Amino acid sequence: MLHTHPARIASGSSRGRLAPVAFLLLLSACDIPTSAPNWETRWLVRTEGMSISVGSLLPGQVTESADEFVFSVAGGAIVRTLGDICQPCAPLHGLFAPKPAFTTTMQSQIPFPVDLDSIVLTRGSIRIRVTNGMSFDPIRPSAAPGSAHGQITITVRNGSMVLGVHTIDGAATDFAPGATLLETVTFTQAGLPRTIGGTVGLEVTMTSPAGDPVMIDTASFVTTEAADAAVGASAAMVRVQDRMVSATPMTLDLAGIDAELTDRVQRGSLLLDIDNPFAVGGTMTATLSAPGVNLVRALQVVPGASQVTLAYSGAELRSLFGNATVTISVAGPLSAVPAGVLTLLPNRQLTASGRLEIHVSTNSPEDAP
Repeated sequence: MLHTHPARIASGSSRGRLAPVAFLLLLSACDIPTSAPNWETRWLVRTEGMSISVGSLLPGQVTESADEFVFSVAGGAIVRTLGDICQPCAPLHGLFAPKPAFTTTMQSQIPFPVDLDSIVLTRGSIRIRVTNGMSFDPIRPSAAPGSAHGQITITVRNGSMVLGVHTIDGAATDFAPGATLLETVTFTQAGLPRTIGGTVGLEVTMTSPAGDPVMIDTASFVTTEAADAAVGASAAMVRVQDRMVSATPMTLDLAGIDAELTDRVQRGSLLLDIDNPFAVGGTMTATLSAPGVNLVRALQVVPGASQVTLAYSGAELRSLFGNATVTISVAGPLSAVPAGVLTLLPNRQLTASGRLEIHVSTNSPEDAP
């Protein structure tokens, strides 16, 4: 505790020895205080810690799991009619005729989530759903013994970089009309980790040999899409601009403080020690809350380590007492400092520890009702 004693204490001095009478006369002329001395004490109430995880800064479809980021994608649907993929079929539309041979390549792009610039890829796989809406099996088009079989080759790319290839072979798998195949394309480990960004490309090549007579319907179709993906990354390069985040709440235990003490609270401050490992900053809002009470302050967050002091009047602090627990919540926008792409790593978090400093005096507070 720190104590100050503002009450005046007079003193006197003389170059020689003072006679007893002179000493008594001098003593009677001194300004001797007649009231009790005033003192002020500083009390500290510790808080629980708070944190903001790296996951709060990640865009949608990216989550933190153990020591990596997981990037989930789906979509990139490709729908092609028989007329689109089989030119020799066009003049046979509506006829019962031998199925012509054809080869086609279908492509689509699955964009990265908004604000995700790139990731450092460490592993991954994508499940691809292929549905046959045509009147024949394109990779087993003939029931004749020894007849040719076709295949479907699925390639996943990032630009010109091939991430994984998977083949559905008609010799081992049938693809009857109305059937749906769910196939997994596993990324090759060669060359990993590697940085990828922009889009995930889906390329499907179908080779279908000539087959038995069927009803040719050029309006029938085949559909391919990414059902889901599980992609692991050791880092994510993200654009963070006014990302709204919130911290885990802190609590203050104010129970058990005597009213004779709380009634004399003059002023106080919430002292926060912030450790911010992210290159982000912004003006957030810190709120001291109790039933019927919300004390709001602007909280400036900067990269690195910092100390912040939030001041409160005696009246504001006295409104909190009588509540067993007071909650401190922090929320608001954060942006990259400087603006641009921010590299985020797993298992990082912004943390803060705090303490409430309360100044108590023997005098009644000036702002007391």
